[in-house]
Amino acid sequence: MDKDIEVIIVDHDPMICQLQKKYIERISDFNVLAEVSYDLQEDSEVNIQKYIEKYIEKYIPVDLLIIDINWPGLDTKKIIKKIRKTNKILAVIVVSSIRNRDIVFDFFKLGIYDYIVKPYREERFMVTLENFKKAFRKVKNAEELTQNELDLIFRKDRFEDCDFFEDKYNNYIRNCPKGLNEDTLKSVKKALSRDQELNIQEISKKVGISRVTAQKYLKYLSEISKVDIIKNYGNVGRPKHFYKLK
Repeated sequence: MDKDIEVIIVDHDPMICQLQKKYIERISDFNVLAEVSYDLQEDSEVNIQKYIEKYIEKYIPVDLLIIDINWPGLDTKKIIKKIRKTNKILAVIVVSSIRNRDIVFDFFKLGIYDYIVKPYREERFMVTLENFKKAFRKVKNAEELTQNELDLIFRKDRFEDCDFFEDKYNNYIRNCPKGLNEDTLKSVKKALSRDQELNIQEISKKVGISRVTAQKYLKYLSEISKVDIIKNYGNVGRPKHFYKLK
C-alpha cells in the first residue's frame, strides 16, 4: 500500500495555512506534517529566514512543499534549494499574490509543479492537488514511464481532466450559444476521448440524447477547436464521421 504524500505548508498567514490544510484533508492520501507561519508584527527581532529553515528541517524528508513567496525578509528560493540538498525528490507548489513575470519565471526555473495566484478559487487549488497525486503515484510506482504517462503528468491541459475544477471549461461552456445547454455540453465533452474515435451513435448513447442533438453540440465543439472530426471514406455512400478530443 502506498504511503501518504507528506506535505508542509508555508505561509505568513496562519489562517491561510489552516484553510489550505482543510482543503488538503478533503483528498485521500495526503498528510500535512506541518503548517509554518510567522506574524511579523508579533516579533520583528527574530531572523525570519533562520526561523523558517530551522522549523522545516524538523520535518524533512517531505514530498510536497506548498509555499507563499511573498514574505519580506524571506528568501523562499533559498529555502527550496536548501531542502533539495537533502530532500532530493521535492515537489513545490507556489501560492502567492506576486504576478511579476521575472519573479514567476525564476520559480519555474526551479522546477516548481504549479504556481497559483492569490486570491484563488478552492477548485483551482484542489485540482492541482488531485493532478499532483496522480503524477506522484505514477512516478513513484514505475521505473520507466511511457510517453502517454508522461503526457498525463506534464501536458498543459491537465486541468481539464479533474472533476474538482468547476471552471475547467472556461468561457466556452458558460457562454455557449443560445439553444445549447451548459450541462449537456459538459456531458458531450466528457463522453469524448483523446485516444479513441467515436461515432455519433456511440456518443449519443453515452450521453443519453438523440443523434440530432448530439450533432449540434459536436458541431459547436468543432467550431471552437475542442474536437476533431475524422471522416472515414468507405467503398460506397457518404463518409462516416468520427469524433475525438483535440
